[in-house]
Amino acid sequence: MPTVNTRNIMVGAGHLYITKSDGTAALPAAPAAVAPALPASYKNALDADVAWRYVGATNGGVEVTMSPDTADVEVDQLKDAALVFNTGQTMTVGTELAEPTLANLLVAWGMRSTDLVGGGDTLNLSSLQDNLVERSIAVVGNAPNQTVTTGKRERVYYGRRVVNVDGGGHTLSRTDNTTLPVSFRLLPDTAQAGSEYGTIVDRTIAA
Repeated sequence: MPTVNTRNIMVGAGHLYITKSDGTAALPAAPAAVAPALPASYKNALDADVAWRYVGATNGGVEVTMSPDTADVEVDQLKDAALVFNTGQTMTVGTELAEPTLANLLVAWGMRSTDLVGGGDTLNLSSLQDNLVERSIAVVGNAPNQTVTTGKRERVYYGRRVVNVDGGGHTLSRTDNTTLPVSFRLLPDTAQAGSEYGTIVDRTIAA
């Protein structure tokens, strides 16, 4: 009978970080998990890096999606596809930002960092340019295989190039909190051979 490893069940919200300025930023290096000195959470490195900003609370979790595009080659004899091949792929990261600050609204609407002025108290609603604003994102959450022996585990998602592809609005409601829906599309970085879209890393860290 198959054995279910309950330690591989993941629960808990992810923490979303995004670069402050337009353009992609180099991700801070993740320290290796070398016993007996276990590294601190990757959140510490992101918090200490001035290029990155924590977006705060989210609503409904952070969804990471990979959607391949395929095409069929059909033949008469099989009355079905004899071959299915890839024609493309799309990777996205989506969530709802539960802290509707102007800095988060700028990100949700894909605007430029120069649109936020007055010490962060004014967001100029400028016309969008032809080229979408590229940023980098990182999500830190729990990883599978949490045990007393292995210690605390975390999973880190890197997205080197992301653009906001979906428009969205927010509601000022008497009974519900205001959230900002965001959807980022990951773009390949050809300078990173073998990990063009980014990386997902499971790490053992200090509790």
